Amino acid sequence: VCVCVCVCVCVRVRACCVCACVLCVWAHVMLPAGISVAALLYLTSSTSFPLIIDSVHAVAFSPTTITVAKFCMALPICYHFINGMRHLMWDSGRGLTMTTVVRAGLIVLTCAILSAGGLALYTPGK
Repeated sequence: VCVCVCVCVCVRVRACCVCACVLCVWAHVMLPAGISVAALLYLTSSTSFPLIIDSVHAVAFSPTTITVAKFCMALPICYHFINGMRHLMWDSGRGLTMTTVVRAGLIVLTCAILSAGGLALYTPGK
């Protein structure tokens, strides 16, 4: 479905199409694969989870690196969630004109970037 929508949007707005397709691939392929690998490593590891977290903290990444990593992890999830709302709108038969599809796509990308940025900058307890 995503490829078909991207092909339709690509006729009018090439940048939106490329960005949306990259986010779709990231959200549908890379993110679940990464989560699956992390889960398998955790399940097959002989160490405890707090020890793994402590070893990650011992590397002492810079705050900028952590914020960028959080943004990269949050963006596909936010995009997938917000784009799901757009699909629900399409399922109800609304927003199927080309103008509305392009406008909704740009709104989804903007909202996904803003919400991922907010999540990346959020620090619990501060």
